[in-house]
Amino acid sequence: MDKVMLSCDTATYLITRSEYGTISPVKKMQLSMHLAGCKYCRRFAEQSKYISAQLKKVKNPANQSVSLTNEQKDKLKTAIEKSAQ
Repeated sequence: MDKVMLSCDTATYLITRSEYGTISPVKKMQLSMHLAGCKYCRRFAEQSKYISAQLKKVKNPANQSVSLTNEQKDKLKTAIEKSAQ
């Protein structure tokens, strides 16, 4: 059974990895099963997707350093806190 069910640590790793690359079909299935029963990892996945989407908006194609303004940081923090409720 341990081969089928993932720990939350492994699930969050796979969530992050799937955003920046690919995971195997078996790992995708295991992750889906885990997310079906774990509200905490579902919340992590939602927050991670939101953060990634926001970072893509500010991504600089010239590969220069990019930083968020304090206002952007506050908006991001507020959005994350709202999604956690």
